[in-house]
Amino acid sequence: MAFDEEIAGRAYFLMLARKYPEQRQALQLIARIEAVTASILRPPVTRAEITPGDPEFLNSKGQAEAAVEQRPWLEFVWSMANDYPAYIQEMTDLLHIAPSADRAALEALVAHEQAIVDFALAETRGDSKSMQPLIDFLRRHGEDQTSA
Repeated sequence: MAFDEEIAGRAYFLMLARKYPEQRQALQLIARIEAVTASILRPPVTRAEITPGDPEFLNSKGQAEAAVEQRPWLEFVWSMANDYPAYIQEMTDLLHIAPSADRAALEALVAHEQAIVDFALAETRGDSKSMQPLIDFLRRHGEDQTSA
């Protein structure tokens, strides 16, 4: 479930921030995006009477997945740019069938993934403003990007 993935994703990116200290700020921004997106998804999850996963388990899962990451930064970020667009398609498919009350949350879900992909693409190009899509997402969704 997307909500659970956002909870695990926050822990994943926070752990990665320790593994890639030179990219700590970007990874902390992504972790914040994951947390904001989970908050946005909470009302639709509640309306659908879906029971979210155990937060402790999800945090442990995210940390464990990050712990085994060994690739150099550019290889890792290239994989994000290459692999994450599939998530955008899955989320877009959900958006088209969602009840109208849930569409804004699912639009944010798509937008959060797009921001991460845009960051990754910019990062692979060596763009000095690669974090801008992350900052823009947080600004659009009412979060101060400095609180990551």
